[in-house]
Amino acid sequence: MPSAIVNGLIDDRLLALEDSLSVRISVVAKLLDRRLARLVVDRFGLAVAEYRVLSQVALYPRSTVRLISERTFVDKAQVSRAVAALETSGLLMRALPQADRRSPVFTATKSGRTLLKKIVPLRQAQEQELADCLNGVAGTVEAALGQLIEALADTGDASPASTQRRQ
Repeated sequence: MPSAIVNGLIDDRLLALEDSLSVRISVVAKLLDRRLARLVVDRFGLAVAEYRVLSQVALYPRSTVRLISERTFVDKAQVSRAVAALETSGLLMRALPQADRRSPVFTATKSGRTLLKKIVPLRQAQEQELADCLNGVAGTVEAALGQLIEALADTGDASPASTQRRQ
């Protein structure tokens, strides 16, 4: 296979990758994370990961770190750090089930649910702004992204282990 760099010059194939679907989606994801951060960090003092974990636990009470990690495709260590911060802030509480005392389950506290009730309308407004930017094709974009997520999740590429650098 010919090199993408010939005589120190970058080949058009390499430049085309910069405009690829995966790069564009990555840029969109980063921009959306920054937008979300401006809302939850600046207005509510939560990190993005903490907001996502709190939302998951509110939606699925008695969630474990493993289940949250699997649902959100986020590394368990990052989920654990967010859970610890939310517990310290009094937004989550931990319980140890009798069946498996090694896997604590988490539930949003009243304070956690109250905070989410303040955030949700603002998040809904953000989502509406995005839909408005898409000029009537938001449903099509959401369907396509759903298909893409399913396809990638089914290949095993969604595993956090696959994102680790090989030594």
